[in-house]
Amino acid sequence: MNADQSNNQTVRRDKFCWICHKKYLKISCAKCFRIFHDKCLKSADNYRWGNKSETKLASCTVCTVEETSKKACDDKDRLLKLLKYIMIDILDNPDFRVFKDLSALKMEAKYCDDVVNPIDLDEIDRKICRELYDSLYAFLVDIDYIYHNCFVYYG
Repeated sequence: MNADQSNNQTVRRDKFCWICHKKYLKISCAKCFRIFHDKCLKSADNYRWGNKSETKLASCTVCTVEETSKKACDDKDRLLKLLKYIMIDILDNPDFRVFKDLSALKMEAKYCDDVVNPIDLDEIDRKICRELYDSLYAFLVDIDYIYHNCFVYYG
């Protein structure tokens, strides 16, 4: 899920801090599913706050950077076309094959309960082939989802 998908009113909030990946959270982004600890946000001073007494951010860094990166790159079409070559290298690397097809894992109840955006390298590859990325940063966010999901599920 990206920031554009968060406009849907039925957004399922993550249970784990996007920064430290631990539970017991307080502050959520108004634009996406991400949620944070107050102390994690204080250490990440690049977050834009709404009203500091509220429990919602106006926009988290990921949403903010993703939105600006869509507009920032003059040569983004050429860069986005290079993603398919990056994915070929990633999918051919045996170290990353464990993240290729997570369909069996996605069927486990614990995984479904804890992971808000179950994404794997196959899904990222499909998005590249269909040219669904509108910025290089959006691709990097999906890679970060895999990291976050692994941390959440495996600890």
